[in-house]
Amino acid sequence: MIMDSLARHRSLRVMTCALLTAILSLGGCGNGDGDAPGGQAKPVRPIATVAAAQEVWIPFHDPSHRKGGANNPRGLYTPPPPGITRERAKALAEAALEQARQGLGIGHLAWANSSAPWGRLGGYTGLLPASRPPDARDKAVLACEVGALTPLIEWRKGYWFAQRIDDAQADRLQQRARSANRVRARARVIHVHHKGAWPQRFEFKKTTREMALEIARGIIAKVQAGADFETLAREGLNNAVRLKQTGGLLVDKGSEWVTWRTQAWGYELLEAILEDAPVGQVMPEPVVGHRGVEVVFVLERRFQ
Repeated sequence: MIMDSLARHRSLRVMTCALLTAILSLGGCGNGDGDAPGGQAKPVRPIATVAAAQEVWIPFHDPSHRKGGANNPRGLYTPPPPGITRERAKALAEAALEQARQGLGIGHLAWANSSAPWGRLGGYTGLLPASRPPDARDKAVLACEVGALTPLIEWRKGYWFAQRIDDAQADRLQQRARSANRVRARARVIHVHHKGAWPQRFEFKKTTREMALEIARGIIAKVQAGADFETLAREGLNNAVRLKQTGGLLVDKGSEWVTWRTQAWGYELLEAILEDAPVGQVMPEPVVGHRGVEVVFVLERRFQ
């Protein structure tokens, strides 16, 4: 039902743009420079269509930037702490954009850095353009191809960039935004660390990501062959001490239930546990994230 509603919404907006284009064409509206030779109207500039993206928005502190204030009339965004200056916000945004250019997932960067409404859910923008006429954010996304990153721009008392996504990705993130407060899960995880994963650990300086993936796939094969996941999670192949102590059970602030508000484990792992992994069996492929490689076994998933 949610996907049908989103599809109807998108179709209506596209049809509206097409209708406006047709009306302007019939009326002979050009680009403001008069008619073309021979009495023919000049081609009408195309009207922006619908797009969506995953965004990172890092605001800086300003006395007028408050919920419901003149610079934020709808109160959509979380005001930054007083210590974030314009220069600091720009430096953080530039560093995040560089990480995105080097291949770090935009979903993780939004989860870790963004103050936008759905930053914790991967930075979904909603359907754009969101403003009439389109503002700088709308124009930056609409100018990009799917998968491309926008430039860094100053927008709404902060610094912003995004990556344009396709319709399927937009549908998934829209569903997530609507159900995020209702889904929770319990899971066991075996963590395999490697060089370059966060945090840096000296003892893994010779372990490459490819080696970590092979180790994780070997663990998955053992579980699929009948080995007990909890027993394996307590053994030496699990590189996270606290997960060894709990038999791989994720516990955050005393709770075994993982939600999108859980901060301890990282975006990629939350995405797997709350959406992608099957329930009651080991996930057939490891989860690769900025913290390392994870083997996931979801015990239970509930919708409230």
